[in-house]
Amino acid sequence: MPSSSRVACCVVMAAWSVLASNASAQGVAAGSIAGVVRDTSGAVLPGVTVEAASPP
Repeated sequence: MPSSSRVACCVVMAAWSVLASNASAQGVAAGSIAGVVRDTSGAVLPGVTVEAASPP
């Protein structure tokens, strides 16, 4: 295989692997975050609702 063909093949394989990994990451529809909310003294705050958002 000539060296320019090898380079082209490597570029195509690298691009394919990047595109494939990005496509699979976009399939995630939901997730979860778990934790404990505490006040400044360290006491647990029961019944607290925390909202998280990502930028558009």
